[in-house]
Amino acid sequence: MKHSASVVIIASLLSGLITFILSSWFYWNLEERKIKIDTAKRLMGYRYDLRGEGFTKAINESLIIFADDENVVKAIEELYTTLSVPEKPDANSKMLALLKAVCKDIDRLPKNIDNDAYFLKVFNKKS
Repeated sequence: MKHSASVVIIASLLSGLITFILSSWFYWNLEERKIKIDTAKRLMGYRYDLRGEGFTKAINESLIIFADDENVVKAIEELYTTLSVPEKPDANSKMLALLKAVCKDIDRLPKNIDNDAYFLKVFNKKS
């Protein structure tokens, strides 16, 4: 009797521990995805005002939020380098590459839009 009670207690504790570990892992992944989606939404949402506070905050945090995706990090580095040059050559193509890399990382890259201009075009452009 005593032996079977200890087996039940150990099995219950082990079951609870496994459940805790799995639910923590799923919660962590869900939270990380939500943060990435929020940052991507702000990048796309504030792209009408590249010098504004919203876009600036979103692009500054993108390096950390998307640090696990080397395509996004590379796109940020290339955009930063391009914007550091006075003439800003290829700024649009570098911005396009960044926006597409971010969308691809969160699995939200529109598949039926062939025209890249939609990533750069904005509605109700700020005056």
